Amino acid sequence: MKMRGASIVVLVGILSSLLILTFENCGGSSNVGGSANSASSATQAWASRPMVVSYVPNEIIIKMQDSNSSAALTTWALGAGLTLKNSWPLNNTTHWGWTAPETVAQVRSSLIASSVGPTVVFAEPNYYVQSVEPGSNQILSDSQVQALSTQAQVQTTAPIGESNVWTGLTPGQAKPIIAIIDTGIDLTNQVFISSAAIWVNPNPNADASEGYPDDINGWNWVDGNNNVQDVIGHGTHCAGIVLGVGQNIFANPVATANIQIMPLKFIGPNGGLTSNAISAVYFAVAHGARVISNSWGGGTASMALEDAITYAYNQNVLFVAAAGNSSLDNDSNSQYPANYTVPNVMSIAATNADDTLASFSNYGVNSVNFGAPGVNILSTYIPNSFAYLSGTSMATPFVAGTAIYMMYQRPQLGGFQVKNLILSSADNDPSLQGSTIQATRLNSLAALNSAKAATVNNSLPKYAEQSFPNTLSSTSGPSAGSGGGGCGMVVDLGKNNDDGGGPGPLSAVSLFVPLILVSILRRRATRQIPVSINF
Repeated sequence: MKMRGASIVVLVGILSSLLILTFENCGGSSNVGGSANSASSATQAWASRPMVVSYVPNEIIIKMQDSNSSAALTTWALGAGLTLKNSWPLNNTTHWGWTAPETVAQVRSSLIASSVGPTVVFAEPNYYVQSVEPGSNQILSDSQVQALSTQAQVQTTAPIGESNVWTGLTPGQAKPIIAIIDTGIDLTNQVFISSAAIWVNPNPNADASEGYPDDINGWNWVDGNNNVQDVIGHGTHCAGIVLGVGQNIFANPVATANIQIMPLKFIGPNGGLTSNAISAVYFAVAHGARVISNSWGGGTASMALEDAITYAYNQNVLFVAAAGNSSLDNDSNSQYPANYTVPNVMSIAATNADDTLASFSNYGVNSVNFGAPGVNILSTYIPNSFAYLSGTSMATPFVAGTAIYMMYQRPQLGGFQVKNLILSSADNDPSLQGSTIQATRLNSLAALNSAKAATVNNSLPKYAEQSFPNTLSSTSGPSAGSGGGGCGMVVDLGKNNDDGGGPGPLSAVSLFVPLILVSILRRRATRQIPVSINF
């Protein structure tokens, strides 16, 4: 790759001098594009931001102050031999790659010295995320589920009023859309076939120019096509939980759904990328999703992802995120996206049937909103089956599912108000005192009733985006306080354990396996990858 201007050696020297500056602000406001910084402050803000090594070696994500500077960046980047991989014009952000041996640091330092450098808001790597290998057996068939007692044919025995939601829904007309950003959904599962719950794009040909031809049911960023079939099982399990908040998914036959579930696949057996999660958020909002369920996470923040979530917030879309499964305090060991402070974000801890914090669950009296059932959850799985799983990954879709059924009942309600209604109607749970922002556990029925009675108020408070330190030079993993371990399923020694038998704190690239009915081993990369999606 050819670089304009000064040599790489000189540019690295410039970078070194700039790195002594203190990162102050990533240049955002509640507006979609954020407020434009002055030339010097914008350069200092992103140039002094250190980064970790857990990223694609030859890719960079760059945000500019406005559309004019974004156009100037394109001219510079193409001239420097970079190739455009993604573009998010709503936030003047682009994603670039190259094939030459230059490092991300070298490319970024070349950008600093260029004429467009003073108008850059931030430039960050495209972070890796980690995935798991799918289990192949030890799952429940439909006939095995039907053979269970009626009392056992439930997703959770926690008293959230789920079965009363089924009878408490007043028939409506519109079917609101919930996006599940995950591993896809098993389209062959009879629950989703019978319920017709999977979102169908009314005009799939309209998105070809956006890079999504024939996006009939969603999109697959892992393979770059429209096949959203789940080969891991995690997204399918989450989708069944969402659907099951408002209807009996164990019925024979399963009733027609009142909601639409949009599968957005960005994690596969070989992992995924933050850039694809960003694209999934923008896709969800653009195609009408009102709630986004996110059972994934890690210890490194991306300002580009925060921008996407902020855009969703400004469109009044709710963003529900799992707190993580490492028994860590998220106040001091941040987990993203759960730790973003965008007002539409809900961070969810996992509780067991006895309303105590699951031993594996992350917590945070200043960062985790409240608890929801996440232990021994029975839901849909692959292929066309069911499974018991545990994790904050399971708690999250209970909350997201509650939210989308509230919007089915009251279409006028926006995501931010629904968040507040869910929190204000939750049941007191003294055992969560000192573990979550409010010592409460989700009550789906109470939330639905609150939605029915609420006076609609869709005003949104202003939000100023955060700044996030990282490190570019370190090869030993994330900096202190960056956290570790992501979200998802955890070790369980038996279905009768009180809280799933979580493993306690683990490394940033950690091992999680599900409950007794599914055995999944997480693939651990040979490189250090502190940013991970752990199921």
